[in-house]
Amino acid sequence: MSTGSFSLRDLLGFPVSRRWVYTLFTLLSLLQISLFTVTYLQGQPRLLRQVLAPMTPGRPVFDRMIYGALGEGMFNKPMAVTWSLDRIFVSDTGNQRVQVFDSAGNFLFHFGEQGSGPGQFLFPYGLAASADLLYVADLYTGRISTFDLAGNFQGYFAEAAREAGKLLSPGALLLSGDKLYVTDVRRSRVLVFSLADGSLLNEIGMEEDILAPNGVALDRAGNIYVSSAARHRIAVYAPDGRPIRLINGTPDGHGTSALLNPRGIAVTADGRIVVVSKLTHQLAVFDQGGSVLFTHGGLGTGLEQFSFPNGLYLDPAGRLLVTDTVNRRVAVYRW
Repeated sequence: MSTGSFSLRDLLGFPVSRRWVYTLFTLLSLLQISLFTVTYLQGQPRLLRQVLAPMTPGRPVFDRMIYGALGEGMFNKPMAVTWSLDRIFVSDTGNQRVQVFDSAGNFLFHFGEQGSGPGQFLFPYGLAASADLLYVADLYTGRISTFDLAGNFQGYFAEAAREAGKLLSPGALLLSGDKLYVTDVRRSRVLVFSLADGSLLNEIGMEEDILAPNGVALDRAGNIYVSSAARHRIAVYAPDGRPIRLINGTPDGHGTSALLNPRGIAVTADGRIVVVSKLTHQLAVFDQGGSVLFTHGGLGTGLEQFSFPNGLYLDPAGRLLVTDTVNRRVAVYRW
């Protein structure tokens, strides 16, 4: 009996080719690299999220930050954001102006100044844009100003409603078809106006449902979603204004809410409801049944964190734009 060297063939009990040994060595090496990568990423939670996010359907993936121009061009309390014709418009509320950027976030120009006259603002807030006009709500003057996309003042919208006391403190704005939806923060209503002549078509909501509404969105069926900042929930209405349901992460919308001071809101093409939860410094995403799918963010200055976020806009390219108010920036995510 031989007492010589012990071979791999003796261990396995069958002949082993060099190609088989090479393949086994390669697989073991790949396994070792994979285990090392997973172990490393577990110690780097932000990097882990960035790696896994593209493989997790429906979660936002960080794209870029928009800060405004240097020096006097920096944001001071950006509150709302919208988009039209490859331009991004941001209400720079603390500076009483609107800032304009290209679709990549490069600064183009700004317009507006402090005051209560034409083309001036005291508290520019909600924004909505068509192919040729930008609508700007001023929470303090109660007026909705219109501008061309170059920033030239065109006039006031729905002045008859303001003079009649129907429009007191316009907040969020939403354009859809031939209508402009306006949340009136003080009256706790959503006002629906005709774009053609500024006439008031409908008033939606009651204080029992919404209080201090700061966001409005529509789904594909035309249902209206209103973020009630003081009730910490979302109220949903049919296109004609009939109440449908309440959403806050509980089965009936009345229990302990997953939202705290909800603000900007959007509904995705597949029906998910994305809401800014201002005082938890997060985005909350709900399914149509009102259950929380996930939250995103948290208090901080990181690329995936917020400090009192407010406005939200889902652009035609599927990017999610969020005004990060205290951090003085607009965060852009791929959706």
